[in-house]
Amino acid sequence: MSNWGTQWYRDQAGSWQSARSLHSVPSGARSVSSWGDTPMGKAEAQRSRLMSEYQRAFDEAKAANLKRYDEGMGIYDQVASLYTPGGQYGQGAMASYERGKTRSRASAYQGLVNAGMANLTKGTGFDKSYEEEVGTPFRLNLNDMRTGAYGGALKDKAGFIERREDSYPDSSMYVALMNQLGQA
Repeated sequence: MSNWGTQWYRDQAGSWQSARSLHSVPSGARSVSSWGDTPMGKAEAQRSRLMSEYQRAFDEAKAANLKRYDEGMGIYDQVASLYTPGGQYGQGAMASYERGKTRSRASAYQGLVNAGMANLTKGTGFDKSYEEEVGTPFRLNLNDMRTGAYGGALKDKAGFIERREDSYPDSSMYVALMNQLGQA
């Protein structure tokens, strides 16, 4: 045992006391060399161990929650990007529209050929007529549907953000353990 530093000992009543040096410890008292050898020191070590375990579990839960949140946000961003102008939403319908326009033009020209008027007139009005009758209402309807779907995707994303409830280790369990150790 060292002759300097704080020494811990039990007094006549069995209570733990501290002394500045070994020379200060009353004769007949059982002395220990460090705080960690006392029951209070052992409880402090246990509390520190529990605190580090709780902090590790908390950090792991936080990392898992952030990963899950980032994955969810990525999914909602992908869904929303489908409905932005230039996104994939409506591409099939636009291709079908263009095919219908080509068929309509071909049918109109065939009608001119059958009537013997193919060389007398140009069919420039066919595309304009198709656009007025079919194209404009189709494009407006598609744009309305895209805008509504995009708004719905953003609303779903906002709901995801609003409903975020991360789970972490129970702090009340930690407090109960500390109370049992007499440290809280």
